[in-house]
Amino acid sequence: LRTDNRVHNFTYAFTAWEGDFTSSDVVKQAYEVGIKPSVVQGGALDTSYLQIDNDNIIIDTVKMAEDGSGDIIVRLYESKKAAVTAKLHAAFTEGFKAYYCDMLENVQEELAVEAGAVELTFRAFEIKTIRLSK
Repeated sequence: LRTDNRVHNFTYAFTAWEGDFTSSDVVKQAYEVGIKPSVVQGGALDTSYLQIDNDNIIIDTVKMAEDGSGDIIVRLYESKKAAVTAKLHAAFTEGFKAYYCDMLENVQEELAVEAGAVELTFRAFEIKTIRLSK
């Protein structure tokens, strides 16, 4: 067999904390070490377009919808084996709509948007796909 016969690069990092896993920020640290940010022209440097108010929730993917509608797809997950509630805040103009979607971006259910935020409830390690639409 001739698998994995290319050059592979690895980055190792060590961290320490006192306490249980849920009180650590090890998942955030792993993202900071392992994933380089994508930089695009035209964005404001001091603006965060999406924010989540719970450290357990990771915004993993933000992308345009595959159907060409101009909608934004946000994929999030709970990272610390805990059932939690979190608000996803969007810095878009008022009047956007939010929907739960399946992994193929098909709309499942409309979500209530209040003051530019959507409240989400997660089970342990649950993945959610949200569609934001004008």
